[in-house]
Amino acid sequence: MRRSGSGGYGTLRLPNGNLEVSFGGNPFTPWYRAQRFALIRCAEVTMESRQNYFKIVNDFSHRTYQGSAGGVGGGSEVDVIYEIEVSTDSSGSGHYYNAKRVIKLKGRVPVTISRN
Repeated sequence: MRRSGSGGYGTLRLPNGNLEVSFGGNPFTPWYRAQRFALIRCAEVTMESRQNYFKIVNDFSHRTYQGSAGGVGGGSEVDVIYEIEVSTDSSGSGHYYNAKRVIKLKGRVPVTISRN
């Protein structure tokens, strides 16, 4: 669900069974905060799927820089978009996040991509 500039959360089930989770910020949303919101949403989606763990297998995040006439204003809109794989345990390969822990820490965890 890549809708640059629309803001808010998005979730899409992919044909391979993974989920694409996104958070779109506005020009006043710092990149680190958008990442935190996206991680929290990944954890929520994991728990809604009745799973305990998730890993990020792809990162489609981007920033769209915007200017304005005369060089006043502008900024960048941020879209943090992660493809995640959810699991009941963390015994597979790659870095798994504990969904409950991510929520408890309010998304303040390092982002690690575990490419398949």
